[in-house]
Amino acid sequence: KLWSLCLSLELFHLFALIHDDIIDKAATRRNVQTSHQFIADTLYKQNHHGDLKHVGEAQAILLGDLVLSWAFRLLEESTSSMEVKEVFQNMIDEVVVGQMLDVELMTRSHVNIHLITQKMLLKTAGYTFIQPLLLGAHLAGANIDTLQFCQSFGRSLGLAFQIQDDLLDIISSTKELGKKVFTDIQDRQHTYFTQYILDHGTDMEKEKLCDLWGKALSEADRPMVMNLFESSGALKF
Repeated sequence: KLWSLCLSLELFHLFALIHDDIIDKAATRRNVQTSHQFIADTLYKQNHHGDLKHVGEAQAILLGDLVLSWAFRLLEESTSSMEVKEVFQNMIDEVVVGQMLDVELMTRSHVNIHLITQKMLLKTAGYTFIQPLLLGAHLAGANIDTLQFCQSFGRSLGLAFQIQDDLLDIISSTKELGKKVFTDIQDRQHTYFTQYILDHGTDMEKEKLCDLWGKALSEADRPMVMNLFESSGALKF
């Protein structure tokens, strides 16, 4: 039963990542092709016709839906606990709303720290740390103090994890990261680091960041990007 619940959780994570890669237009994850990219490339190699990029994305969406169905099936097999099922449902609600907020914020020129933090809590901290901790705690019959600890500890872990991920997108190489660098800037993602420049940078630094929003950047742009984040103090806040 416990293994079924663990597998259910892993499958849900897989579902979220498959859909997230489509939303982010990501070609690789940890040096491995993303699902939609792999499907599109396979269709191309097999001499299929039509809009293969779109078909690859459509098939990957359906694959994610299928994986989510498997996750629900394993959840039902693993427990009859209403508390556990409620935590699992909350996890799903939060990550979907977090993704919706994430996508919407990419259309804004300016946000604030509160919105960025809310996005990270919903999109990352909840399904990666908080809810899995709560699932285990409920199965163990934990008291209210332990459940509250899971909430606060998971929240801190989740924020730290996302901040580190955002930092690595700036300071790591494509080889080290296993995917393209500077994707946050290219996708107009607001992070603590970009927000620091918008809140505390000089007019020139703010203008430079806004000029980079939405542009495809590569390793060749590293000196320019690093200079912007270092000179503004964004990497030291």
